Amino acid sequence: MQNNNWLSGEVNYRGHHLEGVSWPVTGKSGSKNTVTMAKNGLVCSCTMFKFWSRCPHCVTVEKKLLGE
Repeated sequence: MQNNNWLSGEVNYRGHHLEGVSWPVTGKSGSKNTVTMAKNGLVCSCTMFKFWSRCPHCVTVEKKLLGE
């Protein structure tokens, strides 16, 4: 099992002014998850993230950060 932060390369997370901020994200199945901006990327509370260090919830938050 990996324990990394999710990085896409689109956002520079190091020293970001939103570091420590969390966003609630509802998954397609209705599950409630929390995505937090950590020092080196995004971290999600979902099971998928715990095993893969990436998930659609992080993608959703990053798209909002990028204004998409």
